[in-house]
Amino acid sequence: MCMYSVCRLLTVHLHVQVGGSAYTVVLFLTFYQQIRSKGDQPSNEDILRFSKLFEDQITLDNMSRAQLKAINRLLMLPTIGTNNYLRFQLRMKLRQLRADDLV
Repeated sequence: MCMYSVCRLLTVHLHVQVGGSAYTVVLFLTFYQQIRSKGDQPSNEDILRFSKLFEDQITLDNMSRAQLKAINRLLMLPTIGTNNYLRFQLRMKLRQLRADDLV
């Protein structure tokens, strides 16, 4: 996928799904292009700032069964069941990990 296509996809996602402002979209695209083209290492502050723009549920809802099974296997969760059950298991594990991080 070319850089223009990825940037266009991210722009649409940020506008439609997140309702980000034009300024936020430009900041993110600049950050993304810097990482992709120059290979610079992002700072922790940048990662935290831009990670808030993307929701976990959006990502989980768009994953294929093979991807869901692979992530469940990685987290040592059951890989048997419907796609919705696998997503549910992942959401519960993410909730547990977030709670552990807060402590």
